[in-house]
Amino acid sequence: MHKPDIKGRLAAWTIELSQFYIEYKPRTAIKAQFLSDFVAECQFKSKTHKPEDDQSRLWLLFVDGSSTSNSGGAGVILISPGGFKIQQALKFGFSATNNVAEYEALIAGLKLASDLEAKVIDIFGDSQLVSKQISGEFKTHNERMARYLTRTQELLSKFPSWKMSNVDREENQWANSLAKLASSNLPTNLSPTYVDILETPSIDEVSINQIQARLDWRQPFLETTPRSATVETPFRLAYGVDAVIPVEISLTSPRVDVFDPAISLEGLRLHNDLLEETREEARMRMIAQQEKIARYFNKKVKPKDFKVNDLVLRDSATSQPTVSGKFKPAWEGPYRISRLVSAGSYELAHLDGKPIKNAWNGIHLKNFYQ
Repeated sequence: MHKPDIKGRLAAWTIELSQFYIEYKPRTAIKAQFLSDFVAECQFKSKTHKPEDDQSRLWLLFVDGSSTSNSGGAGVILISPGGFKIQQALKFGFSATNNVAEYEALIAGLKLASDLEAKVIDIFGDSQLVSKQISGEFKTHNERMARYLTRTQELLSKFPSWKMSNVDREENQWANSLAKLASSNLPTNLSPTYVDILETPSIDEVSINQIQARLDWRQPFLETTPRSATVETPFRLAYGVDAVIPVEISLTSPRVDVFDPAISLEGLRLHNDLLEETREEARMRMIAQQEKIARYFNKKVKPKDFKVNDLVLRDSATSQPTVSGKFKPAWEGPYRISRLVSAGSYELAHLDGKPIKNAWNGIHLKNFYQ
């Protein structure tokens, strides 16, 4: 419990209920609820690339490639089921044709989606040749294109469900803009777009076969919450409780059969008291996903190393996350490194020697030059 008012209410209830002998008993398994969840989640249908019940786990991938006489690039936009958008611009360090650029964009997008553990994905591109070759309608008569097709099929095999669609350039305008931007002389710190440089073609990379862990057979039966960045439904974050799904009305479930308005109202009040903490937990999960994405793009970045007595500036967004505004400075300080806690973690102190509470990660610090 992080909020003082929540602690106060819980303490008041503890005093009120202390006169009663209350024994807590965990809720036992309810077979009817299990069956309703099973029917809702496991609608067995014919094996296709994208079954309807996978909509809650659906990722969207938009790709486009661009090639000029001087350089080439690719644009990738990946959208998570929760609506979180990731933009990547890829600049080529080698000469590439338009078809090669389209394949490189698709391969980069599939790598990104695979690293973020996407399972169900819809792919959109404006290259009819690439789309038809992947579907098998067109054949590859060029050895280089055949290698790109094989590499793409290897990456697609990692996704249990996928679908690729050919769209007009107007519908793929944003990915096309990123591709053209990457093929020009753009800065490498373009925010909020991740920029990377591909020195060699993807088909020249050495692939390593990894051992895939076998999933527990019970997992599909226990997954009753849609995947998203917050692991919570928007309805729960708005109202504090989950909505009753239609299958519970038609097949009935214990919470429908034993519904009592008075008890339900009391439960709603209790959930509303804890709603702020539920939202805070959802926010922390979203931050964790953003950090996971940042680690993927920053895996080639060398960590910062500071020494004791070095002067540094601290990221104000990390030290004061609740303070915002266009006039808020991005960095604050300077401070002095007082002690090395561990690799990449430091303790800070003011210039007069007064220590600062907590240790700080090196990614939130930068050198201060007098």
